Amino acid sequence: GRAMGWYLMAMVDVLDYMPQDHPGYKKILAMLKRSAKNIQKYQDPKTHLWYQVLDKPGEEGNYQETTCSAMFCYVFAKAANRGYLPKKYFIEAERIFDGIVSEKLKKDEKGYWNLVDCCSVAGLGGKPYRSGTYEYYINERIGSNDPKGVGPLMFAALELGKGRF
Repeated sequence: GRAMGWYLMAMVDVLDYMPQDHPGYKKILAMLKRSAKNIQKYQDPKTHLWYQVLDKPGEEGNYQETTCSAMFCYVFAKAANRGYLPKKYFIEAERIFDGIVSEKLKKDEKGYWNLVDCCSVAGLGGKPYRSGTYEYYINERIGSNDPKGVGPLMFAALELGKGRF
C-alpha cells in the first residue's frame, strides 16, 4: 500500500512543477488518474481505508494500514484542489480523513492521541532479506505515530482546509 502511496504522492507533487506543455505532463496526469481510479477498487467501503497488501483485503493477517490511507487521502485532496482529478475525489478524501480519525486515532492510557496501525518499515532485498511475499508484508512491525503516516495526514488536513474555503 505505501509503495502506491509514494508513487501517487510523487505524481501529484511533480505536476505542480511541470509545465503543462512538457511532453511528460499528460502522461503523468493520465497515470495519476488511472492509478487513483484503480486503487479505489481495493478501498474498504465502510471505513474508506486501505489494507497493508492492497489487493488482498480479505486475507488472513491483512490489516487496514494507516500510512498508505493517509497518503491516498493527501493525493485525492490535493489532486482535486489542483484540478488533476475530479472534485468527487475531494469528497472521498474527506471520507478517508474521517475514517482515519475514527478508526486510527486512538487515545492511550496517559491521554495522548496516537496514530495507530502504521507499518514501521517495509522494502525489498537487503540483509536480512526482504522477500516481498504476502507473509513478509503482513508480518512487518506495526507501530504508532510513524512519520510516514503523520506527515501525509498533516498534508491531507492542509489540502482539505484549502478545498473548503
